Amino acid sequence: GFAEIALAAGCEALGVPARDLEVTRLEVEQMLPLDEQTRATTQLIPEDDGTARVEIHSRSASGHWKRHAVARIALTQADVPTALPAAVGAATTIPPSDFYAALRRTGAHHGQAFAALTRIVRTSGGPTETEIVLPDEATPYRGAVLHPVMLDAALQTLAAAMPEELLPESSEVTYLPVAMESIRVFGDIGRRARCRAELVSIAEGGGDAVGQVTLMDDSGTPIAAVTGVYLRRVQRRTV
Repeated sequence: GFAEIALAAGCEALGVPARDLEVTRLEVEQMLPLDEQTRATTQLIPEDDGTARVEIHSRSASGHWKRHAVARIALTQADVPTALPAAVGAATTIPPSDFYAALRRTGAHHGQAFAALTRIVRTSGGPTETEIVLPDEATPYRGAVLHPVMLDAALQTLAAAMPEELLPESSEVTYLPVAMESIRVFGDIGRRARCRAELVSIAEGGGDAVGQVTLMDDSGTPIAAVTGVYLRRVQRRTV
């Protein structure tokens, strides 16, 4: 949700399509609890170097403001990406129902609107690829650039790419995406996509991890990419 808000703020304030923007250093500082009515406001502050800072705040019933996320927006050239080569290695198909059951054991419960993965394939020594179809329950809205459920499903693909030893059966540990170094949109994403995700690094001893995800069309051409996804390893009881 914060990523889509940042993209929308940049498009409106700078008067350009999303493919001419880059969101950088998106950091989630505090979770945003959703009530029956949640008040939020977005500020875009121009910087001297031609970039802009986006801040997202919420306001409590008592009038107290709290900052939840911050990011930077920069103009960039619209890239024309080429199709990604096919993944090489032994492939294992994971039933989505088994995957979502495993996530529930770590405390991540996805309602029907967010259960968007329809196929999951892990490649030995390589990336994990999924097919994403947004359910009818994932409310469409006019002007969507990167639907929050679509990006969430891409991050789910990154979870599917994590080695099993990092997902202990004790279910006391979970991983939260708390920062993204770069978000780019190259074309119209819509409600269906393929996704490729892979881990770039894992802290020694099974700690925090960094990954990247690429959304693709049916031909394998990237339509969006998120790099530097920082996953923080946390105890469930602290969330």
